[in-house]
Amino acid sequence: MIEGRPRAWADRAQAFATLPSVGRAAVMAGAVLLVLGLAFLVLGLWALAAFGLPEGSRHLPFLILVVAALPFLGGFLLVRHQLGPEPRRKRARQALLHAAKAGDPAACHALAGAYLRGEPDLPRDDVSGRHWMERAARCGHPPAMIGLASLLREGRGG
Repeated sequence: MIEGRPRAWADRAQAFATLPSVGRAAVMAGAVLLVLGLAFLVLGLWALAAFGLPEGSRHLPFLILVVAALPFLGGFLLVRHQLGPEPRRKRARQALLHAAKAGDPAACHALAGAYLRGEPDLPRDDVSGRHWMERAARCGHPPAMIGLASLLREGRGG
């Protein structure tokens, strides 16, 4: 049983990274890094223009460019990773499905929401959505319990 634990944690981490809110947060963090890099570049060049180049520091403009490029590059890569091509979404959906099948309640709830909403790579299916919502609710996931009650009240999913 101990051998399965690291794999289960890896599956949970992958499922967590595929949640829409995490993707939005990563894109926002990337955008903040982009703005910080640009701001540092502008402020550094403004300071050089305003105060001149100090004696014996001819490499200072290059240092400003390098330091400004680091958060800019990090932000660019983070945004590019989150808004990448379609196959990445399919792999993320596969990881979420794998974690849900392993019994992770958060992944089950996220998968149920995806089925109930219907997404470009996952058609709307109320029966599958209710199945995954029920599975998450049985594991004691409070949002899933509320969602299942709502489904039962509305009569969705059979």
